[in-house]
Amino acid sequence: MPTPSMEDYSEKIYLLFEEKGYERSVDIASPLGVLPSSITKMMQKFDEKGPGIY
Repeated sequence: MPTPSMEDYSEKIYLLFEEKGYERSVDIASPLGVLPSSITKMMQKFDEKGPGIY
């Protein structure tokens, strides 16, 4: 089950990908008010959970 934080991150990633066709940690971090390293850690969590997270 995804946490609210995971949902925020994944929503921002999705919106950026739809807008630009790619996403970078710095582009995701700024609107969420977090450091790019936080994005990297969350992406690692997504990777550990696998494609069936949602």
